[in-house]
Amino acid sequence: MSAIISWMLAQGYYLRDTARAASSASACHFASARSLLICLAFAQALGLGAANVSVGQEPVRFDAPLLVSADPLPWEHSGYQPSIVGTRLVSIRIRMSAQIPVRTQERIDELMFQVRSGSGQMKVVDHWPRTQTVSNVQGAIDVSSTNYQQQHFSLRAIGGSPGVGTAQGTFQRDAVESLERSYAEKPKLATHLSSGTLDRASGVFWQLRPSPEQSIEGDRDYWLLCEVARNWKGDLLEVSANAAANPGASSKGSRPLGSRRFMVAIYLADDVDAYQKAERFVEYERRLRQSAVRYQDQISKRQTPTPLHRLAQSLDLSEPTIPKQWLDYVLFEPNLNYIDDKTAELPVDVRVAILDYIDNKQALLQLATIR
Repeated sequence: MSAIISWMLAQGYYLRDTARAASSASACHFASARSLLICLAFAQALGLGAANVSVGQEPVRFDAPLLVSADPLPWEHSGYQPSIVGTRLVSIRIRMSAQIPVRTQERIDELMFQVRSGSGQMKVVDHWPRTQTVSNVQGAIDVSSTNYQQQHFSLRAIGGSPGVGTAQGTFQRDAVESLERSYAEKPKLATHLSSGTLDRASGVFWQLRPSPEQSIEGDRDYWLLCEVARNWKGDLLEVSANAAANPGASSKGSRPLGSRRFMVAIYLADDVDAYQKAERFVEYERRLRQSAVRYQDQISKRQTPTPLHRLAQSLDLSEPTIPKQWLDYVLFEPNLNYIDDKTAELPVDVRVAILDYIDNKQALLQLATIR
């Protein structure tokens, strides 16, 4: 077996050097086709570069809205105080949902939702729902204790004088004391939902755990009360949703079981210009995703144009010219440029869709920084 591993390592180093030569000279040559086939067979047999997929495991599916409105609230009616003079208060409601497959429900340990401001110009003043606790016991627990004490005293005396006779007597005393106490004990509570702010109050998180009384599946409303600039008209919210599975007592830690990221467009209610920019952002994000699907086969071929590239990437000897997660990179990279090495090899139509997406994303984010 050691000889086989040594041979594989030698082939790997050879492939690495050959791949480097191919990238510079655009040509590649193997010592023999037989070596390539054997190496591919061993890579397949050993599972090199293969994703770890558990049999019977279905990911949790998440969803979030495309765009939502921000309703202005007067400070004097809110019960809060502005941290900076000249700011306004807005209320945002986001309805998010989680669908848990039947075979996955018993293994779910927690769901995590995180919401962050794309511009960083929104300060979370309050949020809802807040931390919630639950218990399997209804009402208080009655606890009683009894303290029992018993005292026993006995005296026996014999007396007399010679020639007169004797006398005998016994004296006995028992004392019993019983003390009973009863009180109500609060049941132990488990956290069903925890929440708090992130990144100096520019975001908020909600963490849900299943309980016998409340389900974490389905949709529910999440509210943010945010302090923004007086001329603020809109923004982007980056929403991330993650599910963690409980692997059981035999394993330690939790295992990811589904994740999703969303860009949610925010516009100030009753502001026509802000609403139109939010709608345009949603439209050009949709076009970008459609382009990614339409050119999926062409992009895959450009990522691994030859068997050598596929083998080198499976052995982690080279990186694809187009990243596997290029779409997430384009959608969520905060400082994406028009010209980027990670997107330069994409088809022309996809690159045009990326440019349109960047333009409309920047136009929407500028609504949060208007002075």
